Amino acid sequence: MNFKAKFFGALLSIVFASSASAIPAGQNAPLADASLLTVTAKNGVHTTFGNWVAQTVNVRLYGAAGDGVTDDTAAFAAAIATVNSAAASGVSNCLFVPPGVYYINGATLPQFTTSSGGGVCGAGSWKSQIKIGPNYNGNLFSWNDTWEGSAFNSVWTTVTTPSGLGARVTGLTIFGSVASGTPTQNALVFYGRTDFLFVDDVDIEFINGMAFNAGHVLNTMIGYLRESRINNLRINSAGDATHPAFEIYSYCPQGGCDASNDINITNLDVLNPVSEGVSLRNNGTSSGNWMGRIHMVNVRVESNPGNVNTSTPATTGDLFIIGDSTLAGRHNDTECVNCFISNPITGKAGLKISGQGALLTAGILFSGTITEVGVDPLGGAMVDIEGGSDIQIKLKSSGGPTTNSQIIVASSTTVGGPITIDANGYEGGFIYSIDSTSQQYVTNGRGVSYSAQNTIGYIAPIFANNNATTGNARGSKAVDWQPCRGNGTQVASGANSTIAGGCSNTASGPYSFVGGGYGNTASGTRVTIAGGYTNSATGQYSAAVGGLYGADYGNYGLNFYASGDFSIAGDAEIAWGVLRASTSSTSATRLTSDGSGTANAMNVFNLANNMARLFDLTCLYRDTVTSAAATWSWQNVLVTRGVNASTTTASAPSVVAGPTIGSPGASAPTIAADTSQGGLSVTFTAPNTDASRIVCRASQVIAQ
Repeated sequence: MNFKAKFFGALLSIVFASSASAIPAGQNAPLADASLLTVTAKNGVHTTFGNWVAQTVNVRLYGAAGDGVTDDTAAFAAAIATVNSAAASGVSNCLFVPPGVYYINGATLPQFTTSSGGGVCGAGSWKSQIKIGPNYNGNLFSWNDTWEGSAFNSVWTTVTTPSGLGARVTGLTIFGSVASGTPTQNALVFYGRTDFLFVDDVDIEFINGMAFNAGHVLNTMIGYLRESRINNLRINSAGDATHPAFEIYSYCPQGGCDASNDINITNLDVLNPVSEGVSLRNNGTSSGNWMGRIHMVNVRVESNPGNVNTSTPATTGDLFIIGDSTLAGRHNDTECVNCFISNPITGKAGLKISGQGALLTAGILFSGTITEVGVDPLGGAMVDIEGGSDIQIKLKSSGGPTTNSQIIVASSTTVGGPITIDANGYEGGFIYSIDSTSQQYVTNGRGVSYSAQNTIGYIAPIFANNNATTGNARGSKAVDWQPCRGNGTQVASGANSTIAGGCSNTASGPYSFVGGGYGNTASGTRVTIAGGYTNSATGQYSAAVGGLYGADYGNYGLNFYASGDFSIAGDAEIAWGVLRASTSSTSATRLTSDGSGTANAMNVFNLANNMARLFDLTCLYRDTVTSAAATWSWQNVLVTRGVNASTTTASAPSVVAGPTIGSPGASAPTIAADTSQGGLSVTFTAPNTDASRIVCRASQVIAQ
């Protein structure tokens, strides 16, 4: 809500009602550092409200001893009654707590009355100390409905009650006890609507309840915190099983009212929270106002892992929470810069972002460190995104992986994009648990998403053409960088497969690779297609550099290229491959592309039905014992296949013997048709039992 918007077009009139009769003589003193509030009206005229906190009420003058032993509850109650009486007369007063230790152990202190913008002002943290005894039950200091509506007239043109503008809490230390049996003791609670709150230089230690809470309701139907500043607030060992140590809340379940917004928080420490650390939640409607424009700098939230600080219970909740999946209220424009979160416990998160829909929590920025390294790294999630979109997580250090998921992202039912997880290049070391439907949204901010060490894969953060989910699930440790696809199957679905770019490519084979191009399919094992258009590699270890409508026909180790086709892929192309064998036998040995010595459906340059293949063969024999070598070559070996493998025929020209070295004593291989597998049969008989090796290069022309 814009404060100025309510006052444009009118000068502001200030009315201060006298309250001298409500305050005992000699107990009023101007507050030396009272803040001034200046508002610029539409015509540019500056209007000053005057002293925000006009006077102080000294608790010592009401009998407070401040010796740490005497129960000062009655003195504080009387002083608060004076502040409330002054507020009823239109004057804002600050309850002044001089240096000392004030023991509060009696009945619950009265609340600052509705429309009281007064506060509690000390001489400085650890100078002005308030010690809460074990018998005290309830809120130490609380306010209700201290907001603009308590200060302005019905048409928002005139300040009628300056005392209604904001509360102030400065220069205090509040400490209690978290021992077993201690009743609930909340330190600072702001019910209902609160505007212009100012908190500075406050320590709250060992509180069995909420250290700071704003936005819940007491006897009103609306609750929020707006236009406020919280600086230098240190909280240690606070909260309970059902309440965060620090919470900003909004309450408007009926809709049509404002939410917490325009809040600046600087230098907030929340150490060893009993349950949750910092919580920002909006109990509004999905069409209600946003809880947002909450800007936090230098925030530290650190858990108690249970084996240190044994005087306090171990932390049991999430450390930093934005949103709530059980509440319909909206969140937007919330950031935490230079923030530090340490040691989320098992099953909980360091940073938890939530909401009932992707668009209901948006515009979230966290920049800083979330670490699991410390006295006892218990292994909770670094980041848990249950709902939301437009989320940026910029981490300075990773803290090292643990056995649990460090980055968790829920399904696209509640999550949308983009979601950036950026750790300056160290994101690949995280452990991820990302729902397959949300993989499309997660990126490292440099155009690549990291999901290493699991079964998710890397993906491009761009929507697919006509496919809102950008394809089916990726394979284990797969890489998918292509920005567009025509259907869900066109992804890197094979384990450890890669699609480096292009559109509508498929890498379904394990360890398969497509470099780019369009419509290429790498379904074989460890096959490669560099690019081109609608090439298909279905065998093993085959490859295409590019081209148009090429196919390997399931062959093992075939390199192929086509610049077009007659009717189907691969019916007009050229190819290259290797046949090989290693033997110490003098019996005939079959050469195959995989070197197994046994022909099968893919390793003898198998032909498809109704295909012709023209081979140029060059073979090299080597005796590994004597180093003798011999070569042979054939040009235009023609192999054809009819309707099945049994109709395969071969026509080979005479062999041309090439150069030799030593005394190889070997004869040229035998070339024939393989009528069992429907491919090329090349056999070799070694001249002796030495370890012999023979390798043949086969250049091919294919027509079908």
